[in-house]
Amino acid sequence: MIDASRLSTNFAKALKLGILGADLGYLNMYEKTGTEIDVLSSIKKLAEGLNVGQFFDFVAIKRLSLNRSNLDSLLFLSQNSYNQIDNISVTRNEANNQL
Repeated sequence: MIDASRLSTNFAKALKLGILGADLGYLNMYEKTGTEIDVLSSIKKLAEGLNVGQFFDFVAIKRLSLNRSNLDSLLFLSQNSYNQIDNISVTRNEANNQL
């Protein structure tokens, strides 16, 4: 499990969040469900630390992670969450640049 408090910058947290998202997909493809729960927990903590937790449906992601037959749905849901985060990040950066 990742200790989010040890990551000092938002950039480091966001980078780790992306890496863990990819890890979750690989773990699911190779049926490593035991470690998926730890990865999901770390993703949740990092997302909350970055104030983007509202873009993840953790209940659905956990359910899909544990049911390997829905890999396409898991990938879609995860990608959709990351796209929403990217969109809000661009909007926030544009707003900050206008100040």
